[in-house]
Amino acid sequence: MLWEKQQEVHGKDEMKKDVKSKTYRMKICFAIGRLTNGGAERAVSIIAGGLADKGHEVYLYVFAKSPADYAVDERVKIQYMCNSYEDYEKIPFTGRVRRFRKYLKEISPDAAAGFIQAGYALYIASFGMKLKRAASLRTSPGKRNAKLDRVRTFLNDQWFRSADAVVLQCEGQRMYTLAEKWKHVVVIGNPLSEKIRQADMHPDYGMCRNLVMAGRLEKEKNYPMAFRAVKMLQKSGTDVRLHIYGIGQEKDRLKALAARYGLEDRIIFHGWASDMLPEYKKYDLFLMTSHYEGMPNALIEAMGAGMLCISTDCPTGPSDLIQNGVNGYLVKAGDAESLARLIQKAVSMKPSERAAVGVRARESVITEYACGKIIDKWEALFQELLE
Repeated sequence: MLWEKQQEVHGKDEMKKDVKSKTYRMKICFAIGRLTNGGAERAVSIIAGGLADKGHEVYLYVFAKSPADYAVDERVKIQYMCNSYEDYEKIPFTGRVRRFRKYLKEISPDAAAGFIQAGYALYIASFGMKLKRAASLRTSPGKRNAKLDRVRTFLNDQWFRSADAVVLQCEGQRMYTLAEKWKHVVVIGNPLSEKIRQADMHPDYGMCRNLVMAGRLEKEKNYPMAFRAVKMLQKSGTDVRLHIYGIGQEKDRLKALAARYGLEDRIIFHGWASDMLPEYKKYDLFLMTSHYEGMPNALIEAMGAGMLCISTDCPTGPSDLIQNGVNGYLVKAGDAESLARLIQKAVSMKPSERAAVGVRARESVITEYACGKIIDKWEALFQELLE
């Protein structure tokens, strides 16, 4: 391994000097199930590319290829287990682990990080290997095993306990993890792309009638709460349109629900977009109505774009980002009535007032979640583990 070769040349004391001066390369592997339609996937694509840009040898192992994968820096060496999710589903769990283990043996990384289901797969596939492993918590801690069966729940718990480090996404997650027997816990937020940091401030179109949501179409995102709020606004005479970007298992059910509410012309499904920045510029107000989150990438990006944002105060993430009434608004999860009132409040604001909230939103995230800053934290974590 690159790390061990450096040790042989420099010796232990000299190696510490190299760690501080960052004059060596690390061999790092990231693993994830897919590279599309999600905040974790977006974060991995940015972090891997950023570390490669800093001169490290970076590998990315993706279980299933998708037609709309996020773009990744060409210096990152990407390997797909399967060319489609359908092919991936045909392979038994033991076969997937064998393929992953063979790959790890071939590249022999110094350190590896597993995201979502690739985490506990990394735990099994790397058993007995000499590499440092980092687990990344991508949802509210209490919901870590929400979609896993009994066996996978056990494996996931073992993975987080055995990992050399567990990366949380926000400080709000710490209180939920104090009782966990995890070795080393660090907080590293999601990176905000340089493209968003460099973009012009979000324009205010004056009327504030077009709302936008972005995220996977899954139950935990609680889109029906937004539908109910739009229906209430319609009944009160406030004409708004809700535009939704994302794909997922709830798509058909949500379309049927919109029709049942008589909102087919007011709720528009646009599918998935790999780059939301040009889409955000078309709309006036960003909504997020989740039951729970990790650290919502879509919300960070909307704030970074300078949008006025309203989010549920769900565990975890939004309250780390939004100071209620200052750089956005928080509402109780499930409270569609209060959401409708907040939307009405935003509609009634002067354009300059909405713009001021958007400016404060942008200022609050573009520094804290700057791409370079987040990548530096990942680099420092791997260096710490290897040291």
